[in-house]
Amino acid sequence: MDEDGIEVRYEHETIWLSQKFIAELFDTTTDNIGLHLKNINLDGELFEEATTEDFSVVQTA
Repeated sequence: MDEDGIEVRYEHETIWLSQKFIAELFDTTTDNIGLHLKNINLDGELFEEATTEDFSVVQTA
């Protein structure tokens, strides 16, 4: 990612962003994004299986 962009992935007609990049896009924290995603899943608005990858990437730097 460069200074002026946000890294996205387009796969099977779906756009994927990390919580870090969603937070940057909306000028908020990753904790806030996580809370909103948790509430969206609990409310049944979206299903976690459809919105979460099967693996996690840990940032090392």
